[in-house]
Amino acid sequence: DSDRDGIGDAVERLHPCLDPFRWDTDGDLIGDGWEDANHNGWLDPGETDPCTPDRGQGISLATVMRLLRYLAGYPVPSLAGLDINGDGGVNGADAVLLLHRVAGE
Repeated sequence: DSDRDGIGDAVERLHPCLDPFRWDTDGDLIGDGWEDANHNGWLDPGETDPCTPDRGQGISLATVMRLLRYLAGYPVPSLAGLDINGDGGVNGADAVLLLHRVAGE
């Protein structure tokens, strides 16, 4: 698994669009292994397509940067959308969940 997305290189090489060297083939910041949850290379019920960007489901780079800036003590224009775990606060737990999701874990 060269890109460490959880999908074996052999499966990715046989797939028409997956790239064994890119953990997020479609660039939507949701790792291929997160979208293909059972890592079989097929689009199964309950999964999203790792070859088509998921608009509105993925996490934008702007959201990642706002959360990291806020946690580092820099001003951000809004905290909207930064409470990733829904506990009512924006803190390190949100950063951990966000980074795990971006990494496709």
